[in-house]
Parts: sequence; structure tokens; C-alpha cells
Amino acid sequence: MNLRKIWLAAQNFGAKPTTKVPTKKMPQKTTDKEAKVLRRPIQKTRSRGKLSNNDNSAETRVNQIKVLKPKTNKPIFEAQNEIPGMLKAIRWLNLGDEKINEAILYIRNRRVIPEWAVLFKDGLTVRAGKLFYYEYKFLYKHEKAHEVKKLYFNPRKGATIQTIYDELRLSFANLTRKDVGYCLKGIETYSRNLPKHTVPNVTGRFSFKKPGIIMWDLFFPSTSIHGWHGSKYVLTCLDYWSSYCGIFALHDKKKKTVAQAASIFLKNFIAQSGVIPRRAYQDRGTDLKGIPPLFEKFRQKRDGNKPMVIYSQSGTAVHPVEAFNRLVQSRMAIYRTSKLVDEP
Repeated sequence: MNLRKIWLAAQNFGAKPTTKVPTKKMPQKTTDKEAKVLRRPIQKTRSRGKLSNNDNSAETRVNQIKVLKPKTNKPIFEAQNEIPGMLKAIRWLNLGDEKINEAILYIRNRRVIPEWAVLFKDGLTVRAGKLFYYEYKFLYKHEKAHEVKKLYFNPRKGATIQTIYDELRLSFANLTRKDVGYCLKGIETYSRNLPKHTVPNVTGRFSFKKPGIIMWDLFFPSTSIHGWHGSKYVLTCLDYWSSYCGIFALHDKKKKTVAQAASIFLKNFIAQSGVIPRRAYQDRGTDLKGIPPLFEKFRQKRDGNKPMVIYSQSGTAVHPVEAFNRLVQSRMAIYRTSKLVDEP
């Protein structure tokens, strides 16, 4: 009797078959891609000291990752981040005129590269007979003195070693802070103003949160010390919050003259900032009597009967504007000592 029929009959009655019926698997057709995969040998990887045939494990995939090595030996950081550090190295070398000329001859294929230029050769170029490191120019000794002197006598720029260096180091490669100090000492005006006639420091502090507090003062350049002639009265105006300032040279200190100069400053302040002045802050000197009537025009309803002009206690100096006066006097002394001008 056929065994398959017996197995089917037992399954119908709920009984288990006594023997297993072997079944034949139907052959399946394989594609070309599957055939190639089947021919590949199984890659055995070592995991924790043992061989494993599991190609999809995380450890296997990590071990198969290739570490890419850079093709060149250049650092990873960008060129603009590299330049400041290289400029610091150039300034530390303190190059003279001869070494700069050696680098120019090397670039023109007339001489072997100098030792100091090996590290910087990728950025060195020659333009119009001048050596450059990228966009930073190399200065000869006489050119350093010329650039420092030109900036020192510029009223829009600073007149100290640090301020001049901060301005010039953005354009030149081999200029150091010591070079600026050495060049300044070679200027007669700087040497004469440096050891004497210095205005004392003002250390007072104020705190304001909004613009509109205008501070006023009038100082008189000394004729006996500085030799001023003609205009001897200087009115200084300062908005303490924004540091918006004005300086007026006056022929006299009459009430009308001071009021006219103050009104010019107030008009410019309103036009530039769009803020209405709220209070005037000054000392109790009689030279500034022309200012309080001007501030009555700015009185509002919320001000009531409050004074529009605030006077310093016991007639002492107003510290913020006194500090501003010190800056103005130090800048004025440059041009008077050098005999460029005879009046403020």
C-alpha cells in the first residue's frame, strides 16, 4: 500500500503518522547575479579572537572601514587661519632690508632661497618691486618710519604706540610694536610731548542707559606753556551714552558766543541720532551761562518744574567731559609742538 495514502488517512482521523514522508524539493532556477554570489567564498573575519562567518555584524563592518590618509602633508585648517600665525613668526624674525632683498632675488630666480623664507615660500610674491606675503607688504626701515609718521599726524587716527600698531599691522607683514615705538621716538614732536605737559588722569565713573545726557565744559589752552595765539577758548560737548562729541574753538567766552556753538552741536546731535536732548550736565562756572536757556526748549510735560541742567556737586569738575578734554589737549599738543598751527 502506498505510504502517502496511509499518512493522509491517519491525518484525517487525528492520529499522528508513524513515519515521516520524505518530500522532494523542486529545483529553482537561479539568475546570473545569484550564481555569481554563490561562487564567492565566504569571508571569515576574526571577532574577539574567534572566526565568524557573519558578514553583516557591526564589528565586521567596523573592521572593514578603511582609514583615508591625506594625499599631501598640508595642515587641515584653512589658509586664512594659518596666515596670522605665520605673520607672528615673520615679525618674530625681525627681518632687515638685506634679507628682504634676498627673498626678492630668489623669486626672480637669481639666487638660492634664503633660510628664513623656506617656511613662507608658498605665500611670497613680488609686486612692483616690493615683497608681499599674500596681501601683507614687507616694509624697509625707512618705509616703517614714513608710515608711522603719516599716521601719527593724522587727526582721525590714534597717536599712541598701541593704536598705531593696531592700525598698521593689518596691512604690513614685518612691522612690530617695537618698530612703532622706535619710529615715534625719532619724531621730535612726540619726544617733546612725551615726558612733560601731561594732563592728569581722570578716574570718575558714571552710568547712563539712554542717550540725551549732554555734558559741557570750557577749557583754556595755556599761552605760557603751549604758546597758543588768537583763539584761546575751547568748548567741548559730549553725549555720554553714545560718545558723540563736538569741539569748538572760540574767540571769546561771552554768553552769546557759547550759546551759538552749543546750538550748532545740538542740531547736529538731533540730526545724527534722532534723539531729543533730555538734560545738560556741567559745572557751576559762569562761562556756560548760555547753555541752560537752550535746554528749556526741550522741556516736556513729564519734566514739570524739574531743572533741565544738572550741576556738579560743590562746583567740582564733571569727570566724563574732563577725560574727554584730556584727550583733546593731548591731540592738540602734537600740532602746536610741531609748529604746524598757531591756533586751536
